[in-house]
Amino acid sequence: MDNVTFDSEANLAQTVPTQKGAGGITAWLIAKKVAKDESQANYILLGILVVCILVTGFALMNLFGGGSTIDAEERMRLQQATQPPR
Repeated sequence: MDNVTFDSEANLAQTVPTQKGAGGITAWLIAKKVAKDESQANYILLGILVVCILVTGFALMNLFGGGSTIDAEERMRLQQATQPPR
């Protein structure tokens, strides 16, 4: 049993090749000539992300009572119009 050698130790010295270049939506933006390079495509995607976050925040504020759309005078007229006659 002392004479057993494993070939796996030689394989540990090999490095895994890293992928260079854009992938996914970044590559698509470059292929459609919307962006010139990978960094410009990343800035475009970051800008789209910021716009989506702002739209979502605005929609949530309006959904959960971010503010009233009528003023005090209009609210008074609505209350008087809906009160039962005396």
